[in-house]
Amino acid sequence: MRHHTIFYIAIIAILLLVGLSLTVLAEAENRVEAGPGLLLIAHGSPRQEWNESLEKLGDKVKEMNKESRRFHSVELSFLECPQQDIAGGVEKLEKAGCDCIIVVPLFITPSSHTHFDMTGALGILSGDKIRAALEEEGVSAAKPSVPVTMTQTLDDGDLLDNFALEQVKTLSTDSENEAVVILIHGDADHHRLLERVARRVTTYFCGKTGITYADWAYCGVGQTYSENGVPAILAAVDKEKKVIVAGLYLSISAESLHRRGMALSPWGKEYDPFAEESNIIFSTERLVDNSHLSLWIMRTAEKALN
Repeated sequence: MRHHTIFYIAIIAILLLVGLSLTVLAEAENRVEAGPGLLLIAHGSPRQEWNESLEKLGDKVKEMNKESRRFHSVELSFLECPQQDIAGGVEKLEKAGCDCIIVVPLFITPSSHTHFDMTGALGILSGDKIRAALEEEGVSAAKPSVPVTMTQTLDDGDLLDNFALEQVKTLSTDSENEAVVILIHGDADHHRLLERVARRVTTYFCGKTGITYADWAYCGVGQTYSENGVPAILAAVDKEKKVIVAGLYLSISAESLHRRGMALSPWGKEYDPFAEESNIIFSTERLVDNSHLSLWIMRTAEKALN
């Protein structure tokens, strides 16, 4: 009986040692696999169909990361979409074992969203006004336990310059007799930053195409299109025979913005201010569909690691 007891004690001790060894090995493996996380943040919408193109972009970046393996895990979050909010994205990356997080804001230029809303939601900027604004929007603030680094917006580098150039080249047939109008979101508090980007972009594609007339208009997401966009386009009509209208938006084209702007205008969507102008052409291209965007995201995020 005594020998049986000793035998059972020995078996239990061996099992405990094996279990402890497996736990140590698992923890060691997790430590080896841990690495930086990548969090993409877009504005988002309560309407899921508006978010689908961004989700496809997120999936594309994840596939690219599988090849490069620069990031331990990749997540997409929305500033205004409770199903995939920023706090949830941070939590997923931490649970995946990420020891730091690189945030890439999918916004055209710096704005109050990137300066205040996003940093507040990330838990790296705090204050009474920030907390009140987040509460009003129903946004939960993350509480990251790892370092968080946010990159610059989409205007960093030549991504927007080349996107605008592609839109213009696609529609241009006679550069000497064409004008271009660029539609931009337009945060009133950041017009100087926007103007700097707009001047750079228009100078770039004018130099590449020979077009000499270019202008831009701040249109929100269609809210101020009738008061800013329409007059800018009509002014261009007076200057050249043909007007190309391009957009600097992430997930909406110039053509879609025109339709949305007219629907929101005091005239109503049935009215067309350009009905007598057959020489106005709207671009249907969106930055979210551009093949260079995912490459820009990975390159920008990887630079932030260095």
